[in-house]
Amino acid sequence: MAARTDFEANPEMAGSQADEKQNSDSRFESTAAVDPALEKLLVRKQDARIIPLAAGIYLLCYLDRSNIGNAKVLNHTTGHDLLSETNMSNYDFTIALMIFLIAYALFEVPSNYFLKKMKPSRWIAFLMFSWGTITICLGAAHSFAVVTVLRFLLGVFEAGLFPGLIYYLTFWYKPEERSVRVATILASATLAGAFGGAIAYGVGHMNQVHSLSGWRWLFILEGIPSVLSSFLVWFCLPDFPESASWLSAEEKDIAAYRLAEQGSHGDSKSMTWEDAKSTILEWRLWCHYLIYFGISAPFSSLSLFTPSITAGLGFADLRAQLMTVPPYAAAYVVTLLVSWSADKYNARALHSAAFSLIGAVGFIASATLPADSYSPRYGCLIIAACGSFACIPPLLGWLSSNLHSTAAIGLAIALNISMGAPGQIVGVWIYKADEAAKGYPTGHWTNAGLLLFVSVGCIGMHGYYVWRNRRAVGTDQPRFKYPSIFPSVFRLHPQPRDICRSDRATGSMASTTFALEDAIKAIAENGFYHIQDSIVGRRILDMEENKQQFSTTSMAGLQFYRDNVRNNECIRSVLEESFEWCALGDYRRIQEDRGHVFQLRRGGAKADVFVVQLWKDGCRGIYWRGSHRIPRETLGSVRAANRMWEVASAKLERAGCEPVLLDFQIGGLVILDARVAFETDHGSPITCSFAPSYQLRSWPKLIPPQNDNANEMVMELQTGKVGVYFETEGQD
Repeated sequence: MAARTDFEANPEMAGSQADEKQNSDSRFESTAAVDPALEKLLVRKQDARIIPLAAGIYLLCYLDRSNIGNAKVLNHTTGHDLLSETNMSNYDFTIALMIFLIAYALFEVPSNYFLKKMKPSRWIAFLMFSWGTITICLGAAHSFAVVTVLRFLLGVFEAGLFPGLIYYLTFWYKPEERSVRVATILASATLAGAFGGAIAYGVGHMNQVHSLSGWRWLFILEGIPSVLSSFLVWFCLPDFPESASWLSAEEKDIAAYRLAEQGSHGDSKSMTWEDAKSTILEWRLWCHYLIYFGISAPFSSLSLFTPSITAGLGFADLRAQLMTVPPYAAAYVVTLLVSWSADKYNARALHSAAFSLIGAVGFIASATLPADSYSPRYGCLIIAACGSFACIPPLLGWLSSNLHSTAAIGLAIALNISMGAPGQIVGVWIYKADEAAKGYPTGHWTNAGLLLFVSVGCIGMHGYYVWRNRRAVGTDQPRFKYPSIFPSVFRLHPQPRDICRSDRATGSMASTTFALEDAIKAIAENGFYHIQDSIVGRRILDMEENKQQFSTTSMAGLQFYRDNVRNNECIRSVLEESFEWCALGDYRRIQEDRGHVFQLRRGGAKADVFVVQLWKDGCRGIYWRGSHRIPRETLGSVRAANRMWEVASAKLERAGCEPVLLDFQIGGLVILDARVAFETDHGSPITCSFAPSYQLRSWPKLIPPQNDNANEMVMELQTGKVGVYFETEGQD
């Protein structure tokens, strides 16, 4: 099993374990595959540690948030309910609900910042202790003013939990794994609704025990578990895979490799203003936010008014509390099933569209049925609850899977859920107390309209993404454009030169005027040597058009490497001149990341790792001349989310390095020292890394194609002074 490539066997190179506490564990990922069995065991281990605890946390949060809906009608017939004892009107009650949501909207984004800054276990434990204490204090409220202030504070401390948990999962799971886990956590809200009704039914029998009304006991008894559980979370909630003591070194390697491109990273760099600006100004994300606004009103109104709705269906007092259990219980099961299906078939948008439509049908039926049709309307309530709750986890998973940096994920999730707060505010106003006898038509029609909006929005965004993906096939056109930040660049126009050309069929050399001395001198002085080559560009296009992988596990990928790298006389001559023996140790495609400068290896006394980057036509790369000679202490590079070393362009300039823009108008290649700083200005280069045996000992071996036809090619590639570090060969 190969998990990731360490570009080092000593602290000078990227990824030294000795530097882990200084954010320097930059393990340069390999294209070698992770053993599926080991990965499956790792995910199960993570699930056992994380998901039950996260679901329990959210269940307690939701209990403490929504129990005010139970308190409103609990023991109403005896005059010992919340409104009677605090002299609140229905209007006052709605204001108290809205105040909570205003605080919730204001504090979601800053809370996600502190979650990353203070570690998830510390921040979430602090939030739990705070909201649990406030919930207990609500049991002592005697006026509208006190209830309102406490509800505002409750919103402040509960605001960060749900977006924080969604963000937290991106540290541990790949996009296709998140929806069902988000669903499990979110479904605990529906479970809390079911438990809340059952608990309220039981606590209602404690009315006037020790001279306290049932609603006061409800707040006290549901606040205490949050306070006590905060200590458990402080010590037991794991923060990041790289710091989890219960993961072995191999499991940490697998976790890092799994999420190298599609996850967030606990020790990645902090958000910059440019990160924030590019996320805030991305119009497609605002479409996601508007869709989430639409689902938030049904979610909020059902959470807070289900006890009132059931009370209007002919169920009185404590029985009304008990009858809130079936809608929530059904929604819990449906939410889990829908999220599992959305992940399995990778169709989050369509699942959300379908079930928001089902929820809309439930609300429309409730609004049109006669007010005294209690049983049919109760059935429609169950359908509406199932549809409304089930479409939320796929929506959140859909958003996070279309974001590709830690900074963007954290901010976008918080903005998304903050945009839901206005929708939730709508939800607290639409179920009017004076419409109880009519069956709350305003609330039902409003929710139906918003759910139809969600369904149409999901289908529209799905169509947009399909269109963008089809248009991007076979091109280097970036899916999302972010502003570039780098100083003035010196554009190097390629000079005419006699270069080696590869015969398209065999990869043999068609020109013999290549000057090896010039290439070796350029790499030693500048750090890189480049060639314009249209054949390389065309072959990359051929691979893209056939949707083939640039990987040693793919027969086509291995043939591409043989024909365009190993059999390229220019590349082979440089490698054979530089090393007694070396081997390909990493083979992958580096994604475009305009505005960010990276190194594949940080520091080192000599050039003992060489990299070949192949570019197709129309692509551009920026290479910092002389950066390979700058000590790592001077540049102060830090590990980035893509598992490479990121370095500030200002530090490179101060060190006397010069940025050179290579414009590959027809395609071409660059041979570079791995210590050279570079930027993928436009396009995604095919990248092959070569190292001698003493370096390769710390690298995982590459996996060859798993078929008999590959054996001959594998044997061929193992001969000569340039080999491949295959798992089957066991080179030293």
